[in-house]
Formats: sequence, C-alpha cells, structure tokens
Amino acid sequence: MANDDPTIKPVPTNAPDDLPTVRGLSAGRRVFGRYVLESELGAGGMGVVWRARDTELDEPVALKFLPEVVARDDAAVAELKDETRHARKLTHLNIVRIYQFEREGSTAAVSMEFVDGMTLTKLRLAQPGTVFAVETLAPLVTQLCAALNHAHGQAKIVHRDLKPANILVTRDGVVKVTDFGIARSLSDTHTRLTGRVGNTSGTLVYMSPQQLLGEIPAASDDIYALGASLYELLTGKPVFQTGDVATQIRDVIPKSVNSRRATFGMIPVPAKWEETIQACLAKRPEDRPKSASEVSERLELGETTKHLKPHEKAMMTTRTDSHLPLVGILVGVLALIVALVIGGVGFAKISALDKIVPYDLQDRLTSVETDARNASAAADKASKGVDSLQRSAQAAFDSIGPEIGGLKDSVKKLEDAQKAREAARNRTQAPSGGSAWRSEYEYVVQAGDTGTGIAHKNGVSISEMEAANPGIDWKKLKVGQRIKIQPNAAAVVDPN
Repeated sequence: MANDDPTIKPVPTNAPDDLPTVRGLSAGRRVFGRYVLESELGAGGMGVVWRARDTELDEPVALKFLPEVVARDDAAVAELKDETRHARKLTHLNIVRIYQFEREGSTAAVSMEFVDGMTLTKLRLAQPGTVFAVETLAPLVTQLCAALNHAHGQAKIVHRDLKPANILVTRDGVVKVTDFGIARSLSDTHTRLTGRVGNTSGTLVYMSPQQLLGEIPAASDDIYALGASLYELLTGKPVFQTGDVATQIRDVIPKSVNSRRATFGMIPVPAKWEETIQACLAKRPEDRPKSASEVSERLELGETTKHLKPHEKAMMTTRTDSHLPLVGILVGVLALIVALVIGGVGFAKISALDKIVPYDLQDRLTSVETDARNASAAADKASKGVDSLQRSAQAAFDSIGPEIGGLKDSVKKLEDAQKAREAARNRTQAPSGGSAWRSEYEYVVQAGDTGTGIAHKNGVSISEMEAANPGIDWKKLKVGQRIKIQPNAAAVVDPN
C-alpha cells in the first residue's frame, strides 16, 4: 500500500515505548523467517506498515506491525488472531486480502496483499477543485459498494473504520478496501491496554451515532461511514469538522451535499446522489439504506458486479491473488470437510464455521493453505522452466530452418525419382535384339494424363493404344482408370 495518504505521518524519532515496533526494523532485515523488509510505507498510532518481499513466493506483501504493548500481551494477540481469522474470509477483488498473523518474540504483524495505488484521500486532492465529479466517482463507488455488499452479506464482517484513507485505487482503476476489521480492533485493544485513547480525529468524523456510543457493530455503521466518505469526496470537507463533533454526530442534521457545494461555488450533484448520501447519514439505523446494494441502486449505478469481467464475477468468492489460487481453496475446503467429519462435528453453513470450528483446527487449515501457497510457488517456477525450454526449442528450430527446407526439397526429388522408377517398372521391357514385347500389361491413369501422354510414357503409338482399348473416351479419362498396353516390336522403347 503506497504511502501517499496525508493522514499517515512519518514515525517520530522520539517515539514512546507503546508506538509500533520500529526501532529494530530496517530495509534488508528478514523477519518471521520468510519476509525481507524493503521500505517503510507509513506509520500511525496503531501500527507501522512496511513493504516486504515474501521470499518463498517471491512476491511483495504489506506487513502491518503492531505496537509493542499489544504484541507483548497474549490476550491481545489472541484477540487479534481471532480478528485476522475473520478478516481472512474476505475473498473479493475489491478487498485487500489478509494472509497471516505473524509473531516472533515481542514482534507481531499482519501480512496482507500489497497494493500499488493511491488512497481516495490522495485522489480527491488531485481532482479539479480538490473534489470529485460524480462522473469520476461513480465507477469507484460501484466497486466500493460491491466490496461492502460481499463483506456484510456473505462474510458477515463489518469494517468499523471505513474512510477515504482506507480505500485504495490501483493504477488500473480497481478499488481495494483495506484494514477490514483490523484497524478498529487494534485501536480498541490499544485503548484497553494503555488506558489512553489515541488520536481518533481522523476516524471520529466517519462514525455513526451508534458506533460513537459503543454499541455492537452493525452493517448500518458502515453505511453511515460510506455516506460520510462520499460527502467528503464530493464537498472536500467532512460532514462535521469543527466544534463538538461527537455531539453534532448524535444530534445535528448535517447540511446537504449541494448546500455545502454551493457554499464553495461548486455545481450541484444529481438529486439522487444528494438524497442517498443524506439517507446514509440518518441518525437512526432503520432510516438508512439497508445494504450497500441498495445504495448502489439508489445512485442508479446498477448491479454491484457490473464492473467485473465475466471470469471475475465467477470467481467473486474465490481468492483472486496468486497467494492462494483455486487449487489452494479446494485443498482447504477438502481438509475442512474431512476434519469436521472425523471430529464428529458434522456439516454447517460456511457463515457459521468460525463458531463451530476449534481454533486449533483453524490453525491446521491455515497450515494447509500455506502448503498450497508454497505449492503454487513451485508450480510457478516449473512453469517458468517450461517457458525457457520452449524458447530454447524455438531458437534451435529457427537455426536449422534453412537445412530443414533443403531436406524437404531433397525428399521431394527422391519421391519424384521413385515415382518415375515405378512407372518404368510398370512397362514390360523388350529383350535385347528388338524382338516383340513379352506380354501386355495395364497402365493406371494418373492426374493430368492424356491419351497422347500415356502413349508417350509407355513407348507405344496412339493408334496401337486405341486399338487395344476400344470404347475408351480419350477426352474424358479418369484418375485410376486402367488402360491396356499391347505394344508390338516396332514400339519398343528402352526405359533406361
């Protein structure tokens, strides 16, 4: 994840003990046995993020290192492992993939998909007037709604920290939502351990009234955050930004998008956009759109998968990155079914597996997945070897191409000579001295033959051949037709 987010600050040189584990980290260092650190992407109160190279798969990953105070606490680590297990269910093109929870001594991190792109925060600043036009934002919102719809509807996971800074866009225009469930859980754990609330000004403005009060997380919280994010992207300002923000979130009806845009001299957005965003910001959850799909429908963006290609739609619930190809998923599912049956647990809905599968079994499945990823890496290397062999074979073929062409010509000449010899053998040769033919024989008409040509090839006169074959139409000879050759001594021709 590229460090282009202005909300991510460089790590101060006088970082206190409870800030991320940055003191021993440096480019080139190997951590957790398989990752080599390459560059620091950014840091905040809840973690420091490094780009690293996975040496087993030879691919870049992002490593989010946890604050030392969290990494040293076994209960906190267990809680974050649980969150990581939940986040690993999210297998969607528009969601940054979580790989593993890594821990080594007092150092802990979450490995995840590396995305080379910009946050929506950064992209907004690059727009004319530092705000998005609806036409530019619409295809991104379609993908964002698709990600939320998958998380809420299939994986049953709430983000709890949705904001423009957590939404990346690749160079190809693909939206990637990051930090699903991890950031908010990390913040809550850090607060519990230290007794101090970190700098939440970057998150507070996207919180629903219910989340602000600490109620049980719900999809409606993400719908509110979606509305707050769209509001900022279209106006350049958060819904509430000055004064007692928390009180305003609970009690004050925000100004509409077009009212705010008019303040800055901007053209209005379509009414359906203004109304939908206002509905997302409703104080009561029941007054908000029921799902991200409904948001997409109200904005008239169409189905939340229309931005996908057909094969991508078919793989919506499979892992789309090379860390776990389809074979890895099949292996994992098979292992899960076998384990459930052997353990006497029985079958259950996928959405409830986290409730019925023991953690040690989930760890075993994680191990199976890791093996599948390693097998995938080996297959990639083998594939590269085959490609190299094919290139070598092609080069060798190209180098002997002229020789092959000459050999084909020689073979053609040999075949022609053999045909001529067979034709000569079809003729009964006269004995020395020019006496009469020993016997008559038949000639098989070939393509292109004429009566005169047949007579010439067999050393007879046309009259002699016509006399031996009464009734034949010499103008309509057919390939394969048999002609009787009955020469006399005068027509003898030595074929040699």
